[in-house]
Amino acid sequence: MTRPSGVTNPPPICVTLMNGMPVLKPPSKLEIIEWELCAGTENDSENHCQVEPRSFRRYEKAVAESYSVHEDLIVIHDHKIPGIISRTPRQIDVWVQGKLASDIELSVAIECKLHETKKVGIKEIDAFLSVLDDVAANKGVFITNTGFTKGARSRAQDHKLALKIVPFDEVETLNWEEFFTTSSCKSSEGCWGLVSWDLEDDEGNKAGTCDHCGLFHIHCQQCGELDWYMDQHNIQCSSCRNVWEFDGPHDEPFPDSMTLVQRESEMTD
Repeated sequence: MTRPSGVTNPPPICVTLMNGMPVLKPPSKLEIIEWELCAGTENDSENHCQVEPRSFRRYEKAVAESYSVHEDLIVIHDHKIPGIISRTPRQIDVWVQGKLASDIELSVAIECKLHETKKVGIKEIDAFLSVLDDVAANKGVFITNTGFTKGARSRAQDHKLALKIVPFDEVETLNWEEFFTTSSCKSSEGCWGLVSWDLEDDEGNKAGTCDHCGLFHIHCQQCGELDWYMDQHNIQCSSCRNVWEFDGPHDEPFPDSMTLVQRESEMTD
């Protein structure tokens, strides 16, 4: 994929057949990213790289580097760990060991998936959960750029797997210190779990459950309060007077949506 001088956009690179006629397929977003990555390389052989491996590799490396800023953490990209059950080496995109949001020593396995448009589904969650069991990691974090299906979120919640959506153009600016500060469980028992923020309303308020103890949390964007609650239907912020309603099947462990129905700024004493 050599970039001609003066050309700023990649040409159509895929050829298919339609009614016997050749048709050029426009480049995908990932192929455009790869075109930019290949631009300016000194070794021509590097310009013939495959799109997905190069793009995925950069995504994984950026996640690893974002953890590496913490001096107390050991971070390894593309780590191989002997499986306890399988007795074969298991590949981990990013392996993190050390102290994160608490004084408890943790080992964290991180899976990274960069997709065009589709969301991560149950099969990908199941595959990663199998690896987590095999390497006996304390915690698993699944990171993708597109999001997760409802089934994938439910599966992850059942197995206390943390989910995070990080667009490709934001991965190099990840702030894990802020992430752990705003996502650490607020249980009075000193739980080291992280909250998976599965719901968000129009005001930027978020709701989710701790991936370790399962407590339901709300992060109020208006006052900055992060706290846990026993109820999952009508909840008032423990700091201000904002009130949310949560909708969804009552036989499901987690609601489908959250709506801010009462704002403190609109109340009168």
